[in-house]
Amino acid sequence: MFCVSSVDSIKRADILDKARRDFLVEPPEAGRLRVHVQVNTSWEPGKHGCMPGQPTNELCEHIVKNCPHLLLLGLMTIGAIARSKALSPREENADFSNLIEQVEFANTACQ
Repeated sequence: MFCVSSVDSIKRADILDKARRDFLVEPPEAGRLRVHVQVNTSWEPGKHGCMPGQPTNELCEHIVKNCPHLLLLGLMTIGAIARSKALSPREENADFSNLIEQVEFANTACQ
């Protein structure tokens, strides 16, 4: 099973959708390409990813409604390492808490 875990823009989603469509001309049984939307929950400027909130919702909705050769599996993030190291084992990492909230908003946007 293949999956692209770094879709962070409508442009990238459209490129992947077109590439998958072109690939499927030969082996139609291959099916849709599985993807995760990458969300920059830590708001770090050096990290890639779609910004949380409306940009992520719009990207998820675009994939679901306009990319028939992609299958949106969900969202992913890479939390800030400094934040993770500063937490005790019992503390929640805000990056991942934010991702959970974003999943709820994205689910609503895609319905």
